Amino acid sequence: MIKNITILGGGTAGWLTALYVNKTFPNVKITLIESTNIGILGAGEGSVPLLPNILQSLDISLHSFKEHTKSTFKLGVSFENWRGDGEKYIVPFSELKETGLNYKQIVPNNYNSKIGLPDNKSTHILTNLIANGYSLSDNILAGKLSYKNKLPFYRDNNKIIQASSFSFHFDARLTANYLKSIGEKRGINVIDGELESIVENKDGYITSLNLKDGTVVDSEFFFDCSGFKRLLIGKHYNTKWKSYTEHLSMNSAIPFFLPHDDKPIPQYTKAVAMKSGWLWQIPLQHRWGCGYIFNDVYTNEVEAKKEVEEYLGHEIEVRNLFKFNAGRYEKVWVKNCIAIGLSSGFIEPLEATSIMLQLMQLMDLDPISLVANSDSIRDEYNKTVSIYNDEIADFIYWHYVTDRNDTPFWKEYREKTIVPKRVKDLMEIWKYRTPIDSDVKTTTYKSSFDIEHWIHVAIGNNSIDKSLFIQENEVFELNKKLGVYTNKYLNNMKNIFNKSLDS
Repeated sequence: MIKNITILGGGTAGWLTALYVNKTFPNVKITLIESTNIGILGAGEGSVPLLPNILQSLDISLHSFKEHTKSTFKLGVSFENWRGDGEKYIVPFSELKETGLNYKQIVPNNYNSKIGLPDNKSTHILTNLIANGYSLSDNILAGKLSYKNKLPFYRDNNKIIQASSFSFHFDARLTANYLKSIGEKRGINVIDGELESIVENKDGYITSLNLKDGTVVDSEFFFDCSGFKRLLIGKHYNTKWKSYTEHLSMNSAIPFFLPHDDKPIPQYTKAVAMKSGWLWQIPLQHRWGCGYIFNDVYTNEVEAKKEVEEYLGHEIEVRNLFKFNAGRYEKVWVKNCIAIGLSSGFIEPLEATSIMLQLMQLMDLDPISLVANSDSIRDEYNKTVSIYNDEIADFIYWHYVTDRNDTPFWKEYREKTIVPKRVKDLMEIWKYRTPIDSDVKTTTYKSSFDIEHWIHVAIGNNSIDKSLFIQENEVFELNKKLGVYTNKYLNNMKNIFNKSLDS
């Protein structure tokens, strides 16, 4: 039986883990060790729809969370200038079938097979829109809501109804403090201290953590949420590292804050392509959280800062420079320790995949597995998390498959990185046909990003020939067979958009 569980590290990862474990094991003593001297990174402030879902599962009010953390809604990511032409496109979160809007549910069950369309493709209406020249940013609800500063809710008969999936942009420090206040009320024990040494038994299982002030923390199970320090899973267990740097070459970032202007606060994250990487701009209620992520082969901290200032038209104050190498541990669960968050690995900030992986890891844990803690259970969990990471790394690489070549970085990216095998295979297939669902799903595990996400990036970056969509539209006679459903979708979308609430 487990009587004590200890989380090493605070921040968003540590406190979400503590609250999740506290709910999973209500009768177990939960201890979280954090250090006010070390603090938290606090650079990432974007998230994915899993966050509000898990907050609700933890009985945390979304309204309260939003107010205490200075959060704003996030409906997707706007990619700007990724082809070097100043244009932008959005990769939106999904629409909700409950609205009668989602184009995947708007076609009746078994309709595809009845009229001779492939059943393994859920995007016929999306193909029909692309083939007929419709802008996805203007005709997918979350995208249209984003660019028109609308909320993901609409009013119908005096009821407020959710129209689109959403997440939050949040202040990482305020979020950690807010989650901590909830955790303390729920009986989680908090220790302010720094790790000095680790004690393990003859079988290699950790039995206690010794802190620098002499405190000894005994537990049956431990979570490593120590961020880039990776004190348990990395430094102690020396788990094998799998690098993604041959595919994903970003290795440096300079974060900074900007004050708000008088314009409405956007409901999306900005990812603006720069000369040697890209700039994130995340709107909060009280400021913008920003940063330039780059490859230090092509620029350095000084030049990157100068480039950002030229782009913005004013000086910025860089908070710090942080370095990283894209990759993951092959095993995030070793003995009686699981690494969550940055401790388990890091790819890059694009698409908020770090917090996404953290939440996916937590959702894949259950009390029976944690108590049993057998070799087979650990192996299965590690295999699942590895697949999540690899799928995400592939999708992140897909964003860099663009025909931009106006700077050395963009010109040489495809030449000096290795295309991941799965992406290479997909690119070869997509020379001859449009994407289908099974292209980005394994036979066993749920895909981290579905086929619609890949298509949005492909159309935005011009990495798939649009004539394929036109050809498929003609071959399958989609205008004739799906025209009524495409029109229904567009009418529903316009109707809901017109009822949507202003931000």
